[in-house]
Amino acid sequence: MANNIPVRDPASKTSTAFTLFIENYGPYQPIDVEFIKINGRLFRTEWYSQFPWIEFSEHLQAAFCFNCRVFPSKNAEKTFTNVGFKNWKKGIEKFTQHQKCNAHKESTCKLSSYTFSKKNGSVISEFNLAHKNSVTQNREYIRCLLKTLLFCARQGIAMRGHNETEMSTNCGNFLELLKLRAHDNAIIHKYYIEKEIILVDETQDLSYHEQVSIYIRYVDQHFVPHEVFLDLNNVRGQCYDGAASMRGSYSGVQSRIKEENPLALYVHCYAHILNLCLVDLAKSVPMVRNTFGTLSTLHNFIKASSKRYAIFKKVQESNAENKTIPDHSNIDNQKVQEDLKNIKKKNIKITQEILGLTNVLNLYLQSPKNNYATVKDMAMHTIESLKDYRCDSKFNELWILSKTVCDQNKLDPPKIPRMSKVPNRHGGGAKQAVYQDVQHYFKINFFFPLLDLLINDISNRFSENDLDILQALYDVYVKKTHRMTLLKDEIKDSLENRIDFFNKNNLKGGFENYSKCLTIFLSIPTNTASNERSFSSLKKLKTYLRLTMGQTRLSSIATLYIERDREVDFDQVINEFDEGAPIRGRRLVLR
Repeated sequence: MANNIPVRDPASKTSTAFTLFIENYGPYQPIDVEFIKINGRLFRTEWYSQFPWIEFSEHLQAAFCFNCRVFPSKNAEKTFTNVGFKNWKKGIEKFTQHQKCNAHKESTCKLSSYTFSKKNGSVISEFNLAHKNSVTQNREYIRCLLKTLLFCARQGIAMRGHNETEMSTNCGNFLELLKLRAHDNAIIHKYYIEKEIILVDETQDLSYHEQVSIYIRYVDQHFVPHEVFLDLNNVRGQCYDGAASMRGSYSGVQSRIKEENPLALYVHCYAHILNLCLVDLAKSVPMVRNTFGTLSTLHNFIKASSKRYAIFKKVQESNAENKTIPDHSNIDNQKVQEDLKNIKKKNIKITQEILGLTNVLNLYLQSPKNNYATVKDMAMHTIESLKDYRCDSKFNELWILSKTVCDQNKLDPPKIPRMSKVPNRHGGGAKQAVYQDVQHYFKINFFFPLLDLLINDISNRFSENDLDILQALYDVYVKKTHRMTLLKDEIKDSLENRIDFFNKNNLKGGFENYSKCLTIFLSIPTNTASNERSFSSLKKLKTYLRLTMGQTRLSSIATLYIERDREVDFDQVINEFDEGAPIRGRRLVLR
């Protein structure tokens, strides 16, 4: 039936009203057609002459407004543009009301103006062409300014100079860069060198504030997590270190955000948790504590004097087999030698091997691609690796390796320290432990306690974030006991495999709730490494000469500098810049 509809009929989808108008067609006003009664009334052909804009649809048996269909206004009546009018009893009354409404008048004015400009459009066309060329050049100039600003922001250099007047020999990086670009850019030379247009200026205030770096973690349509330096919006998770001001249950940052948004789940940063485990290790095991204490003392001693550091670097770079600090009258050589002897007694090689396992976990925890499931699995693998190390065979292997290092560097072999006996009056008197040899002593008092403390600490501290909601989602998406009813033979027991399967088969629409929960699960942050890395930019952006920079300006420049890899839509920026002056308008015509 739709194929028999005339092309000019308002119900036809073949051509739009504007297309017909361009082809010099007017309202569709058929006469020799069948008019069907609706509620006992018929459409009257006399209305064509009384209301010239009326057109009739034989297929819908309804009346439309040709003018409003050609140039529909914002407040156009849908009855006369899309649906169609059929209440013939009130035909003249409704037609008259429509003809007097502002929407119809606006459409009729547009139609008449277009018809007039089509016949007598030479001046108007020239004006429009000149206006279009002017807008194109103005927008290109603003785009050049934005590229220059973006270059300065992404390089972390100051934009304004101390003196930006015409007499100044150095107007700052931004203006000087514009002058340089003007030699090769005709647009900048025309607008800036010849006209000297000043676009932006703002005031500054002194700020000695503690800066907070806020990153937003989100998951895209392919379930890939991202972390970007942006403002807060639709927060579902928050991650901080263990400071009381951040994680406090009553007045901490996480509790205050939860007051505004109860869905913002708090997670203690896993990288900071691992750091706490290593701090406990360095404090609780006496040999490790003494080793790091000696290294710290030696480092402070050498760094405290430029001369000591120069001598140390010279000895370090020498090819001598036995590298010792030469005797100088003004250097406490005895102190250095004592510290070096203390280090020789410590089993640094064993500590290095064990801490190397945690370093793998440490580097893994700093990735923005992590999620609760991968972090938990990686922590379990690290614990299993540490448990595998806790055996006699592994200790014997490391012991032989340590002795080889001592022999190669001509270091004294380790010895059992003298055991002090506690007097009976102080609760002593117990028998001292008997060790078979030095190797047995270090295994019992150093190797096994080191591993036991590290295993227990990681197990206990990492369970801090085992919240009910996260554990429930973990059970749904990761545990091997879970199977999806329809796809149990297709999806393997791995979160990454399920994500790949969903992306390849485009199943988000079929499993909407499953996809939403997966998006939230992947969005929950696990570390604040991105924030820590962003702090390095603060020293470059807020230098000694830029201390008076305002907080709003600092945040904006930091966003451009930190997120330098993100593309900027210059057209959207220009449009927003133009809309920023709705009353007085811009000196440059941008639209």
